[in-house]
Amino acid sequence: WHRRTLAYYYGLVSQIDHNIGRVLTELDNLGLSDHTLVVYTADHGEMMAEHGAWTKGRSCYEATIRVPMILRWPHALPAGKRIEELVCSIDLLPTLLEAAGQPIPANVQGVSLLPLMRGQNQEWRDTVFSEIGDSTQDTCIAVRRRRHKYVLFRDQGQTVHEQLFDLAEDPWEMHNRARDPARARILDQMRQALADWEARTPASEPRAASVQRQEKKAKKRRK
Repeated sequence: WHRRTLAYYYGLVSQIDHNIGRVLTELDNLGLSDHTLVVYTADHGEMMAEHGAWTKGRSCYEATIRVPMILRWPHALPAGKRIEELVCSIDLLPTLLEAAGQPIPANVQGVSLLPLMRGQNQEWRDTVFSEIGDSTQDTCIAVRRRRHKYVLFRDQGQTVHEQLFDLAEDPWEMHNRARDPARARILDQMRQALADWEARTPASEPRAASVQRQEKKAKKRRK
């Protein structure tokens, strides 16, 4: 069953690749390729049987939060260049605004990728964040750095589980180092990074609104 499902999924990936090729070919045929910034990305990945899980689930493993980010803009961006810095989906809006010659609003959290890709930006973030959940009280949050990743699980505002992975030694995230005394300093640093981020980043939805939404869903199911 697992092998068959994986085969179907790879078939869908091939279908997407084929149709992206059709789009790029049509841009060539219309003479628009040199004037078009093409972005290939995704909102999340799929577990694909890693850790015995499917779909995206309530977790922050690399299988779900590390997604493709490919940009193509002939004559404006270098071809075939691989960027190792940590970038986010929130960087796409300022990137597209700059490419279109439009101002970037001051309240936008992301940063344009164009200077980074052109080698003009020497300073870049060392930490990125990802979260999934119904509210800030019921969520799974990842703090990702180049080598380490810290994951916090909250239930009703209380910490119920923590994970710490060394992605250099353990890229498949099989060994939780959160209770390893040798990693205590790293764990504290990651906890502090999360606390600082939450202090400066307003929540998008108050808990009351989230609870109300869940109650409405429950009523619909009862009907």
